[in-house]
Amino acid sequence: MIADPVYSANALLFVGKEPGKEDDPYSIAQMQVNERLVMDYREIIKSRTAANEVIKRLDLKVKPEYLQRGMNVTTVSNSRMFKISFESTDPEFAADVVNEMSQVIIIKAAEIVDVENVRVVDDAEVPTSPIKPNKKMNIAIAGVIGLMVGIGIIIAAEYFDNTIKNAEDVQKYLGLSILGEIPAFEGERRQGQNGSRKRKAIASLSFRPNGK
Repeated sequence: MIADPVYSANALLFVGKEPGKEDDPYSIAQMQVNERLVMDYREIIKSRTAANEVIKRLDLKVKPEYLQRGMNVTTVSNSRMFKISFESTDPEFAADVVNEMSQVIIIKAAEIVDVENVRVVDDAEVPTSPIKPNKKMNIAIAGVIGLMVGIGIIIAAEYFDNTIKNAEDVQKYLGLSILGEIPAFEGERRQGQNGSRKRKAIASLSFRPNGK
């Protein structure tokens, strides 16, 4: 109830052949080069330079460290594709940042790496469902913690309870001899929430040599 929902926007990009190049884009050598370029692009995306460029293009009032912390880049297994994602409590803001970063990496790839082989496959859409907090997991954790706390309170209450409950407690804690015990009996009816209820009474008698 107190945690703000966090949304994640994602864009999919592809590293392919540069325009005008005659090399075979499906050759093993070229594919290995592109895989290494994906790692270079990942570092550029998470750089302060790229973050500042996104801030400038979107006219944001945030520090670059804020974008760097929320930005994430993951490669798609056995492919030359990679995903750019950004987490924020504002779903529209998250989508805007990811889409702008997709354009920035295309520009920075040409400026820094001197290649033009990044293409946007899927633009980021405004997410509709938050990725966290995980309510079901939080409820389960809270239930386990509540159960443990409840058991602890019961154990502590039982451990520190020094009230006398029966004849054995009289002998144990007071050191008095029990001469007789009145068994529980059904007493007079008393009006209660459920209609009538039973009253139980236990009495213990003892005498000492000094008459007390």
